[in-house]
Amino acid sequence: MDKHYNLEKIEELAGDDQDFIKDIVSTFLNETPSDLNNLKLAFSEKNHVLVYQSSHKIKPNLDLFGIDLINHAKAIEKWGLEKKDTPIDDKISHFIEILELAINQLKNDYNL
Repeated sequence: MDKHYNLEKIEELAGDDQDFIKDIVSTFLNETPSDLNNLKLAFSEKNHVLVYQSSHKIKPNLDLFGIDLINHAKAIEKWGLEKKDTPIDDKISHFIEILELAINQLKNDYNL
């Protein structure tokens, strides 16, 4: 299975410090699932403000972890800011699916 993450940026920051890398991965795994759950709940309730906030909070980690969802995050943020009920279900579904895959891969790869 293809990796849905890339740790190049983290490895660049950490050098050879594997403990530092594991700490960053661990922090991501401790925080991101609850942020993702907040996003799911907010979207199901059509809470535009919380959708925006949740997506905005997750977005920097997408870049740091090389998870190719930045454009999806921007579209989700835009939906949250515009407060219109334009169709975004496909983008949110894809965003959730890929982010959950990346989370599970990191958990398995780092035994966390």
